[in-house]
Amino acid sequence: MILSRPNFRSICPIFATLQFCLVSVFAQEPSQEFRVDRFSGVTVATRDQAMSIVMFRHKNAPMVGERAPDSVLIDGESGEKTTIHTLVNERPLVMIFGSSSCNNFDLYFSDIAKFQKQYGGQFDFALIYIREAHPKGGFMPKTFREGEAIDFPAAEDARTVRERRKQALDLQKHISPEMNVYVDTLDDETGVRWGAWPQRIFVVGTDRKLLYSGGPGPWHFKLTRSGWHTNAPNAMESEFSRMPFTRMSLEEFLSSYSAENEAE
Repeated sequence: MILSRPNFRSICPIFATLQFCLVSVFAQEPSQEFRVDRFSGVTVATRDQAMSIVMFRHKNAPMVGERAPDSVLIDGESGEKTTIHTLVNERPLVMIFGSSSCNNFDLYFSDIAKFQKQYGGQFDFALIYIREAHPKGGFMPKTFREGEAIDFPAAEDARTVRERRKQALDLQKHISPEMNVYVDTLDDETGVRWGAWPQRIFVVGTDRKLLYSGGPGPWHFKLTRSGWHTNAPNAMESEFSRMPFTRMSLEEFLSSYSAENEAE
């Protein structure tokens, strides 16, 4: 069965059962360019706000076969502006969106480094640092590891590009010094256009079309076969099920793509 993009105006009643308010979110349609929205540049302060951001933006994300939006990024090392199309060269580009305060991102640091080492000859890898998922003084859910609650360190929401670059480079040290790092603008332009907050994975082919379009994080952030995966709240999951995002993990995709190209 091939899934297609739904008519969102026809399914708004689904969200009447949500415990948080989505009416005001859907009343404001994003601009044609999806550049900014009502949440752009704003610290995520509450659970309701966090859920609303995911619901409002996830439909912006490009799906497999669609042309990648040529969004603006800032090089973490140099501070120079670039664009996603500029980053795509002779190999497909794996883009991993996230931030240091996302409370399951650290579970995958070693996997990201392993994938880059294993598939670095066939893919380019880039960490795209976006607005903090759980900033200091903002929304911080309880975090459990092996059944025990832990205090997950919050990060300050960057007020300048320089601050965001520093946070990205600090995160790079924990993942891989060889990882290319870029940051979103302070108005969250790329995070908005790609529906990437709080974390998401995409792979862009050399023709600048999507080869892999991961689902909305944290629930569908499937970097590995056996990583932490769970469904979102029912009303959200019903909505997500209508979108044709890639259901397999990035690990499965990289393995399959590599095998197919070796066979050729």
